[in-house]
Amino acid sequence: MTLNEVKGLVTQNDIGVFFDKDNPRSNGLCIYEENGKWYVFATDERWVKMGLREFENEDEACQSFLKRLEASRRLGWEY
Repeated sequence: MTLNEVKGLVTQNDIGVFFDKDNPRSNGLCIYEENGKWYVFATDERWVKMGLREFENEDEACQSFLKRLEASRRLGWEY
């Protein structure tokens, strides 16, 4: 899976989803690539990073991102 595929799956309701680590949103979910590594994290209401995970490849990062997004939807959280 690629980041472009993930972007295609993100709905307009997922307003807290972001792809730029330098422009976070409160209560958001982020995925990005830096220096050949992939990262996924969430933010709280004060934009504090939580649950930062590092991945060796894009596919693993995208799968983790989508799992987090789906879990948040099931719990009724909106990103």
